[in-house]
Amino acid sequence: IRSTEQFVSYINKSSMDELDEPPKTGSVDVMDLVPCVGMCCFFISCYTELPDCLGTVCETSLCCLKSECLMCKTAKEEGTYCKCIGLECDVIPCSVCCMSRSQFCCIDLRFSLPPSDDIPCLLTLLCCTCCYDWSCVCKFAKDIRDIHNSVNADIAPEEVKWKQLTDPKTSRVYFVNIETGKSQWEKPADFDG
Repeated sequence: IRSTEQFVSYINKSSMDELDEPPKTGSVDVMDLVPCVGMCCFFISCYTELPDCLGTVCETSLCCLKSECLMCKTAKEEGTYCKCIGLECDVIPCSVCCMSRSQFCCIDLRFSLPPSDDIPCLLTLLCCTCCYDWSCVCKFAKDIRDIHNSVNADIAPEEVKWKQLTDPKTSRVYFVNIETGKSQWEKPADFDG
């Protein structure tokens, strides 16, 4: 951290307009995860993308209360190496009953009641996924992007190119390209939804 003011400014960013891009699930895009164990609205995954897998990020919501914390995460800002610690608590519009996303080094744990776009319904045991988003599938040690694409294989690729999600912090809608993982605030011209 270069200065206390920069750290406080980073932690206090309350407007998503100040951020460069829409958030991913925790600090990890759900499409990049390889589920190891999953049961309906809860799953544990492996995430080994360096340096993003280093450190800890947690986000928890219970009705309209939300907390976020981070410890020892690599920084994305020029001239800053590490975000040592951060904690934030907010009152937000109620969008889920309860939700938790946590990443501890290469282990990613997620829970949502009800399941959501960010935390889909999975049935996985020993890295073998049998059910994804209420559809039967049989995939071993594949990331969620591959599982999602195989479930939606009967739909033309241009129809499933973009997914609409809601940022739980601001309740703002953003769009994620499921092929590239790119996210944006503006509705894409080829979005059908």
